[in-house]
Amino acid sequence: MRSETVTDKPAYRDAFMRHRCLIPADGFFEWRRDSKEKQPFHFGMHDDSLFAFAALWDRWTDERDLSGVRNPLFGSS
Repeated sequence: MRSETVTDKPAYRDAFMRHRCLIPADGFFEWRRDSKEKQPFHFGMHDDSLFAFAALWDRWTDERDLSGVRNPLFGSS
């Protein structure tokens, strides 16, 4: 899912309008492949401060126990 097309998808349209959130983080990893090995790279702020990822959340009922579950649906930096 791309942030540019989130309003075009019926599954995300309601969450985009009503269920936005921020996920705090102090960094994240991206993986780079050098020949046959993967190397993790950590990205964060120069002063180690927190930043936030934009996300959407939704609530649905778990059919096994009928409990409400809240989970992020989509995130981007």
